[in-house]
Amino acid sequence: MIETPPRIDPDAPFNAHNVQGWERTLSVGLGLALMGVGLARGGLFGLCKTTIGGAMLARGLSGHCSVKSLLNDPQAEMNYLKDELQAAKDKLSGLLESAKPGAAHPAPAPVTASTPAVNSSTGLG
Repeated sequence: MIETPPRIDPDAPFNAHNVQGWERTLSVGLGLALMGVGLARGGLFGLCKTTIGGAMLARGLSGHCSVKSLLNDPQAEMNYLKDELQAAKDKLSGLLESAKPGAAHPAPAPVTASTPAVNSSTGLG
């Protein structure tokens, strides 16, 4: 009897780009078309079409489809989403820390011959 290899290799690195080639091109094209139809129609159904078209456009432009990943390898997709959320949380924490009153802000760059001075009354150099 012939043994088939497992569908998913658990040791293989996770690839965030799981939409390629014609599938990606089709997602961009159909997403733009659906957004156009939805915007032209208006109303609740137009909003739904625009939203779905936007999701298809994002899928095509990013090259990643969470639904496809979730169906193929749920654990890898969950780890990918967890890492993306952690990166966003770290970035937001850094922004909040730098926005606190009294936080150390970088000093403005000195005006040199290569950077023209700006007239504060007109905003022009």
